[in-house]
Amino acid sequence: MNRPFPKRVLVVDDDRQSRTMLDLVLAGEGHHVTHAAVGWEALQLHQKHSFDLVLVELLLASNDGFDTFVKLHSTAAAPKIIAIAKPSRMEANAYLKIARQLGADDTLAKPFTTDQVLMSIRRLIGDQG
Repeated sequence: MNRPFPKRVLVVDDDRQSRTMLDLVLAGEGHHVTHAAVGWEALQLHQKHSFDLVLVELLLASNDGFDTFVKLHSTAAAPKIIAIAKPSRMEANAYLKIARQLGADDTLAKPFTTDQVLMSIRRLIGDQG
């Protein structure tokens, strides 16, 4: 199987283990990975670097995951976005359903496997140059 053409990817998640796992998976595919733990940092990074793909946790501890998602989605150079949600008081799938209605390109519920992440990324960016 061909590897996807390397892309600039931003991982927005306040969980260090999730960021590390996603970094290993994405870098292993040849992508250039940047991290942000809070929404405002993600927005600043996207203004500077214009990422091709963003994986954003909707339920950040800073309570700005959805806001970050909406702002990234509405930028002129809007990236492909994979919305992520962890179980909380409300079922993760309910948050992901809202994200899909707001324009997420794909969604993943935690915990997810590396195969699920790779399948989602390949579906969105494939071998595009």
